[in-house]
Amino acid sequence: MYDTSLRLLAVLGMGKIPDRLRAKLEAAGATSTSTGRVALHRVLVEEAIDHAPKTFPLHGRGPARTIKVGETSVHFVTGGAAVQTLHGAMRAYRASTLTDLHDFTRLQDTLLNVSWLTRSCIAIDLADESTLDAQTA
Repeated sequence: MYDTSLRLLAVLGMGKIPDRLRAKLEAAGATSTSTGRVALHRVLVEEAIDHAPKTFPLHGRGPARTIKVGETSVHFVTGGAAVQTLHGAMRAYRASTLTDLHDFTRLQDTLLNVSWLTRSCIAIDLADESTLDAQTA
């Protein structure tokens, strides 16, 4: 997987990146392809990995919620932003709702093996993104 990832970054590169990031990557040794993508060569990626911090804090809402990433620690995170939820009893998918988001968040908050969570589903029963963001908060 590692070698394939490095090959994809070198051959396909990244597309649709901000101009400021493109300039920084090119200054560091990346190249633009004929299709406008930015190719990250193996040596560039491996140098970045070598210089990256091996541990860092992922700050929570308070010191008790802050976790240390790196070394031998293993942390699980939720995520997904699913627009559909599997209804267990009916064995069928349906649109995700605010109630689903609330219930999933409560569940994730009680699971000791989940280190932090992100919004796991999108409550499509809400009128707009602003309302979704406010309800998620």
